[in-house]
Amino acid sequence: MKKTITLNEKLEIIRMLNEGISVKEISTKLNKSTSTIYTVQRNKSKMMDFYKNSNVPEIMGTFQRMRKPKCSVVEKNLYGW
Repeated sequence: MKKTITLNEKLEIIRMLNEGISVKEISTKLNKSTSTIYTVQRNKSKMMDFYKNSNVPEIMGTFQRMRKPKCSVVEKNLYGW
């Protein structure tokens, strides 16, 4: 069965990679496959941009997919309400 990982888990992987921890160590520590770690590493800039540009980054971390809202103004006002 395919397991998805949250944006927070992906950001944790990116943080560990930036600290210089090897892919093998990260995969062992987080119990993820090395291909998952390499995929996160390959999409690092896209994930960081998505997280930084989100209207509410504190709850975006629980999301599993990176989808932009169809109407970002409405989404921003909805979260503010």
